[in-house]
Amino acid sequence: MRRIFLLCVFSLISLNACHRDTIPPDPAETALIKKGLDSYKYGKFNEALGSFADALRINPLSPEANFYSGAIYFHKKDYPSALAFFENGLKPDPDNPKMLYNRALTYLETEQYDLAVKDFEECLKSDPKSWESYYYLGMLSIKTAKDDQAPAYFLESQKLNPAYFWSYFLCGAAFYRSGDWKNAALQWTKAIEIQPSYAQAYALRGLALYNSLLYKDSLIDLKKAMSMGYADSIVPMTIALDYYRMNDTVKAKDFLNKAKQDKELLTEANLKLFPFTDYIRKSLGELLQK
Repeated sequence: MRRIFLLCVFSLISLNACHRDTIPPDPAETALIKKGLDSYKYGKFNEALGSFADALRINPLSPEANFYSGAIYFHKKDYPSALAFFENGLKPDPDNPKMLYNRALTYLETEQYDLAVKDFEECLKSDPKSWESYYYLGMLSIKTAKDDQAPAYFLESQKLNPAYFWSYFLCGAAFYRSGDWKNAALQWTKAIEIQPSYAQAYALRGLALYNSLLYKDSLIDLKKAMSMGYADSIVPMTIALDYYRMNDTVKAKDFLNKAKQDKELLTEANLKLFPFTDYIRKSLGELLQK
């Protein structure tokens, strides 16, 4: 899942964007950084690291050399090394938003969530238009069970980048987990408008509509998800509940039997997990007695 949430760390930035140097850099350092960037652009990461290492011998605090070295080690999943370079790169400019943002991503990958939150927040102080920072703060709110805080971050992210699918998708999840079915459905509707081929969005909107007592609309979405190949057993189970609420017990039992082919579906542990709700559990208990 993490690669779904991770935005590309390798966006090329201008050499002057990383720092506030007032003293012209050493020409040899500049040449080495240029050589490293040329290798970097073509994916020759080991060659790039060599050039950046030479540049760092001339200037250990070179923001560019530290930034791209950190980015390469992040790509290699060597997170301790990535952190070391990002931290070194922040020494001449502690407020550098790109360095803070990428260090935050590294903290996220290593599950140091409190530190990631702190860096994303600091990034926003320097770059208030960083929609990615708002997005990740929303995602981190979900990860740390602060679902009530997540929508505000996602909504800010959406204002700055209205076209990012995952911001709507996860905002819907946050609203759903907070019991706000209406706004959950609205967010998944917007996600579907952006990416109409994503079956899970229809499935989850169907669950939100079921919890909103809109059984016919729920049925349409859930059947759409199934027709698109979405195989999670909660879909036929909720279709069964839709039919049960619409007083068609025969179809309800038919779909429930399909769902029960998943032996894990009705286990006590599974029933406690997202996206089961009190109303779904109550309805399921009633149907199982029929």
